[in-house]
Amino acid sequence: MIGVFCPKEKRIPFLDSFFEERITYQPAKFIHELKAVAAFGNDSSIQQGRKLANKKSIPFYIIHPGLSPLFIEDNQALFDYQYSYLISKDDYNGINQELEYLLNHTNLEPCLLEKAKNALDVLNQKEESSEFIVLIDQKADEGTNDQAAVYKKMLDEALRTYSKHPIKIISFFSGNGYLKGMCQDSNVEYIENTLRAKKLLKSAKKVMVVDALEGFIPLLFHKEVHCFGQPFYSGWGLTKDEIESKEHSSKRTILELFTTVFYLYEKQINPLTGLPTDLNDILELTHDQSYMNAKEENKRVYCFGIQPWKRGFVRPFVKSPSNTVLFPKSAHEVSEEIDENSDLLVWGHKEPADVRELAARLNKPIMRIEDGFIRSVGLGTNVTLPWSLALDHKGIYYNPQEVSELESILNHQIFTENMINDAKKIRQKIVENQLTKYNSEPIETLQLPSEGKKVILVPGQVEDDASIRYGCKDIKTNTDLLNCVREHNPDAYIIYKPHPDIVSKNRQGEVTSDFITDACDHIEIEASIISCIQYADEVHTMTSLTGFDALLRDKKVFTYGSPFYSGWGLTEDRHTIERRTRSLTLDELIAGALLVYPRYYDWENKIRVSCDTVVEKLIAKRNNIFKEGQIKQVNIPNRIKKVGFLLKELMENH
Repeated sequence: MIGVFCPKEKRIPFLDSFFEERITYQPAKFIHELKAVAAFGNDSSIQQGRKLANKKSIPFYIIHPGLSPLFIEDNQALFDYQYSYLISKDDYNGINQELEYLLNHTNLEPCLLEKAKNALDVLNQKEESSEFIVLIDQKADEGTNDQAAVYKKMLDEALRTYSKHPIKIISFFSGNGYLKGMCQDSNVEYIENTLRAKKLLKSAKKVMVVDALEGFIPLLFHKEVHCFGQPFYSGWGLTKDEIESKEHSSKRTILELFTTVFYLYEKQINPLTGLPTDLNDILELTHDQSYMNAKEENKRVYCFGIQPWKRGFVRPFVKSPSNTVLFPKSAHEVSEEIDENSDLLVWGHKEPADVRELAARLNKPIMRIEDGFIRSVGLGTNVTLPWSLALDHKGIYYNPQEVSELESILNHQIFTENMINDAKKIRQKIVENQLTKYNSEPIETLQLPSEGKKVILVPGQVEDDASIRYGCKDIKTNTDLLNCVREHNPDAYIIYKPHPDIVSKNRQGEVTSDFITDACDHIEIEASIISCIQYADEVHTMTSLTGFDALLRDKKVFTYGSPFYSGWGLTEDRHTIERRTRSLTLDELIAGALLVYPRYYDWENKIRVSCDTVVEKLIAKRNNIFKEGQIKQVNIPNRIKKVGFLLKELMENH
């Protein structure tokens, strides 16, 4: 486990994926489990982290923003979160020295160089040029007092040598820089806009730098770089250097520097799944996502019809660095302030009439949020925190009457090789640990008199559920489903598993009846749905998520409605949806439905995480509850839980 120090508002989503290790923002609480300490955000956090690491004699890391977003076009317009970081070990005197060591002592494998060359070739397809001379500024506190003189020397040389060229000074930080107050020349423009600065790095005629890491980027685009300090990329024969280079064990090419920085040093995650990946994947995804609308800053998301106690469940899944989440009492209250930069959100299909009217008047779609497919340890109707929710900008996954975001993903998303491998690993982990949506029932081996017969599992559903209302045409009740299955399989052994919300009496419906008993051979109310799937040969369902769970476990699945996993060539379907035109592999379905579509939240660290992290945490929680076959859980009445969540919401957000 990595203990992390940083201001609460600067916690890094998916940080565990960058480290490929569990992390905690409460290092003191888990001090005996720490393998290392990391810090990010400000000097105070770094000092605290270094002090604890020294005390424990464990490694200490400092986290810095990555370099790849500086050359990947429009990345911040497509993705909400930073997908690359540089993680430097405190044993070295900064990133430049650590990279210098790697370049001097690492033998690069030919296959890795080839992979990096493919990425570099993609970048160089769009070469830009201009007459600008670009100087890169740095924070005035990032070096010794002597550095001010070095920056003055660099500026004087630029003004003397390039007096007929427009000079641009760029910065990638907030605060005072060395160059900011030095020059009042009318030919010089100081640029603090990150997007403009990024474009200048790729199009400049020449770049002048002291030792800023950003000075490496222009080299990738065949620009001349003049170094007045000794950054890691100087001294290899690729730059013009004011200071005589340190001894290098060998010469390096641009490709070798590129490979070392972005394939050995910088850490990247897939911005759609939050799982570790490489630069080639990110470039492919950025190209694939180019049809998306640019992310709008300062967006307001108005959430309607969500009960006050439940708002704390929803807020962390909706909140992003570029939006504000609001819970107005009615649409009328905010109708005048909703504009082009506003979104409307409801839970499922529970929008009030005035929200529908407002959406129609403004011609705005209604975003919908619903439980994810790996949700929790405990039923949602028992007021259990969700670790996964699906937020859909187009429709919602259980309604095939209109296009949902999940359907669009499954129809159009490019699933990279890394994404497919991640899907295989997630599937294996889910199946081996017998995980499902709620994980609220004990897992045991069924012993039933089914010898010599085909075993069919029919999962019951809540008959007034939205997935039935929107996803079924002719068969809409558990009894009708059972009768249809029995009619076409007269000799099969049929197991009926009532929905857990019905068994727990949290929702209305029959656990059993004469009609149900006549149509099946066994009604199972004790064992988990996973136990039933493992025992069965086939699963027949209207729209139940059990069908998806069964596909993960290589069972044959028949659908009588139109769930999200039907229509892709993996199930036997009573009805077809003409929009679903793509044939998917099971791994592609898993990648879309579990890795890309839902959002995952870690309630312990209070930060967005990947599917893999939530799977690991739910496995641990489930195993802790069902120790030695005994349920170790205190049953608190739902109304008391709601009061607790309401009070927490009021304290934290009012």
